[in-house]
Formats: sequence, structure tokens, C-alpha cells
Amino acid sequence: MNLPAKHKGEIKGLVLVIDDNEEVLEFMVEALSENGYECLRSQDGEKGLQLLQETDVDLVITDIYLPQINGLDLIQKMREFKPEIKILAISGDFKQHKHDSLKWAKSLGAVDSLEKPFSYSELIAKVAKLSSA
Repeated sequence: MNLPAKHKGEIKGLVLVIDDNEEVLEFMVEALSENGYECLRSQDGEKGLQLLQETDVDLVITDIYLPQINGLDLIQKMREFKPEIKILAISGDFKQHKHDSLKWAKSLGAVDSLEKPFSYSELIAKVAKLSSA
């Protein structure tokens, strides 16, 4: 774990971040790490699901459009064995369907959603809100 010195010993929570876009994944992990969160990462839904089964995380951030298992199916599977897990769904692909996908994600168990592209401060505000809830 490579957290800035000001956050060592002050871990706010463990976040599993799932996104197939390497740049977006790195952006989220870096932003969360800088703000005191420890992160696990995955670029596909199958590996993300495996990490969730093996580790107690406080929050999952998942993209909707993923290889292996899409985000909507992933949310359903996560709810089956960890019904208490907090899930933040994100999406930015297929503009005409983005809002529908995020609505479906919430109906399947995501606690909140965030549209791509989102800013550093928007991500941190959502995660802080969900972490304190």
C-alpha cells in the first residue's frame, strides 16, 4: 500500500475499484489513495467478484460495461452473497443508454451512481458520503 505520509495509519476504508479502462482505474485508485482509502483493483467483473469473495471491503466502485461479467450482472451477484455491501455504479459509455444503465444499477442494488467523466472532487465526495453512511 503506497499512501501519502499524511494518511499512513489513517485508513478510511478498503475500496474495490472495477473498471476495464486502465486510465480511469488508475485515476480512481490514485484519488482514493491520496484521500486515505486503501484500494483493490480489477479490470474485469470476474476478477472483481473473486476479490470481493476473498476480502472484506467497505465499498465497491464498478463500471457498468465490463468484460467477462457486465456491471449489472456483477451487482446482482455481489448482492447474493454480500447483501450489505455498498456499491457505487459508474458509467460513461453508450451516451444514449448511460442514464438507463445507472438507473438499472440502482434498481439492482447499487447505493449510488456517478456518470463519467467525473472529477476528482466528485469521486471523493461520493465515496466519503457512502463511507460515512
